[in-house]
Amino acid sequence: NVQYQLTGTVADNVATFDTYYYEFHDELSAGLTADASSVAVKIDGTKVDVSKYTVAYDTTNNNNTLTVKFNDLKSAGVDITKDSKVVVTYTAKLDATKAQKVTVGGQGNPNTVKLIYSNNPMSTGKGESTPDTVRDYTYALKLVKEDSANEQTKLEGVKFTIQATGADEGAGTKYVQEDGSLGDHAYEFETNKKGEINVKGLDAGTYTVQETHTLDGYN
Repeated sequence: NVQYQLTGTVADNVATFDTYYYEFHDELSAGLTADASSVAVKIDGTKVDVSKYTVAYDTTNNNNTLTVKFNDLKSAGVDITKDSKVVVTYTAKLDATKAQKVTVGGQGNPNTVKLIYSNNPMSTGKGESTPDTVRDYTYALKLVKEDSANEQTKLEGVKFTIQATGADEGAGTKYVQEDGSLGDHAYEFETNKKGEINVKGLDAGTYTVQETHTLDGYN
């Protein structure tokens, strides 16, 4: 899970507007899934009632867009001044069910937001801010088990656990699960015919790999 915080400001002449349209338009990369129910909004530190804005999460037609919209920010129940700050928080996750769409390493998984807002107190015109992008990174681990006397002989059926011993979360208590997430119970990975274990979805950190089942004839 990834915690996002979006912060926006308002126009210096906001007091001259009768109504002030205000929208966070957030485009998530294909491997991220937003939790629309986690959205919360504060203006100048005061929590805004959910009835004052609308949240929409569009995943149709290759979209992956979260919007938080005020038809009139000035009716949000908080006094709006030229110094006001609007802060949206929500949770998204790098989704194991979208494993083929998650970028491992490289340029990461981008999340790009822009503001759409009233820009003329005399009309219904709207402006857009310059988009701002952050990136979330996830990693993969590949292990190959081979005969020490003959590296061409790959060993199938060897089992390992992987424990987070220095990751950002769960250090010393959590184990890597099949999908790369962390859990309380040890999951046993088993080498395939190529002698390989492949796991994606790891957070940056330090991990300890422990062999738990060895083939007959090997130490």
